[in-house]
Amino acid sequence: MNPGKYDKRIAFLKSPEERTEKGYINKSKEWTQLKKVWAMNDPLSALTSREFYADASTQNENKAVWTTRYTKGVDEDMRIQYKNRIFEIISITNEHEANKKLIIVTKELRR
Repeated sequence: MNPGKYDKRIAFLKSPEERTEKGYINKSKEWTQLKKVWAMNDPLSALTSREFYADASTQNENKAVWTTRYTKGVDEDMRIQYKNRIFEIISITNEHEANKKLIIVTKELRR
């Protein structure tokens, strides 16, 4: 893992709806920042060329793959903020289940 490649500062955002231990839902008005980490962004690897051409409906979506050091507690209900852009998390892979690197596939949300 080359730390010099992790040159983008991103924030994980927590959903405004959260279940409590007793099963109730707490609702706040805004997504809250959980943690900031350094990441690497690869906008092209989110789709293989076969998937890109097979699914014309996703061609106008801005998909990106973020790679970060392993961060406990990150899940698909969160979002990623990079500068003033927000990304919905589609999937998270703990590479080789080694708790060293997370590979996060995202889709940018348009405002």
